[in-house]
Amino acid sequence: MAFAATVRDNGRDAPLILFVHGNGASRDDWSEAFTLPYLERFSLLAVDLPGYGDTPAVSDFRFASIADELRRFLHGKVAPVVVLGHSMGGPIVTLLAERLPTVSGVVLLEGSFFPDHAAGAVPFANVLEEVEAAASMDPTFGRYVISLRRADPATFDAGMQEIARYARDGDALRRFYGLSMPRVYVAGDEIARGDLDSLERNGVEIRRFPGAGHAVMFDEPDGFYAFLTKWATKVVGEARV
Repeated sequence: MAFAATVRDNGRDAPLILFVHGNGASRDDWSEAFTLPYLERFSLLAVDLPGYGDTPAVSDFRFASIADELRRFLHGKVAPVVVLGHSMGGPIVTLLAERLPTVSGVVLLEGSFFPDHAAGAVPFANVLEEVEAAASMDPTFGRYVISLRRADPATFDAGMQEIARYARDGDALRRFYGLSMPRVYVAGDEIARGDLDSLERNGVEIRRFPGAGHAVMFDEPDGFYAFLTKWATKVVGEARV
C-alpha cells in the first residue's frame, strides 16, 4: 500500500517521528510540526490513512491491517522511530509498536481505546452535520471539517466500529500497557478521571494541557510541539545508549 504523506527527511541516521491522524482527519492535522521551530533534528512523516486525505480507500479497513501496512511502509528505517497517534490513531500506533522493532517511544494524543469510547460509533452523516454546525463558531472544527468532507464515508464508519470494538473488549488498552518502550498519554480537558487513574496505575506518563480540547495540537500547538520535542529527544537518546 502506498500512503500519501508529507515528509521531512533529515537523512538515514536521523530519528523519525511518525504522525497518524484520527477518524475523519488527514495528515494536514500535523502541518505545524513542519513549520514551527521545534522538531528540527527529526525526520517527520505524516500519513493519510486509507480512505482519508489523498490515500485511496480499501475494501476492509481494519486497525491490524493498517498497522501491518505501516510496518511495511517503514521497512528499512534503522534509526529510532517515535510513533504518535491522535484519537483513532492511538490504537493503530499501539499495534504498530508491537510490530516494528525500531520504535523507541509511543505518544498517544487523546487516544481512543478506553471503555467509554465504545459507545461513540456515530454514523458519518451525523458527524458531518454536527461538525459543520460547530465549525461556524469554533476554528478547530473548521480545520476538521475540511478533512472530514474528503473522507470516505464507509471508511469513517468502519473506523468508528473498530474504535468501539477495541475499546469494548479492552484489547488495545492491554496492548498499550504491555509495551516495553517509553509511553506518554497527552490529554486536554476531555479525558475522564477514571481513564487518568487507569493510566497512572499502569505506569504511563501523562501530560495534560488544561484548556485544550480533543485536538491538543490545534489548541496548544507551541506547547504541544515543544513538549513533543523534549520527550522524543529524551527517549531517542535512551534508545541509542
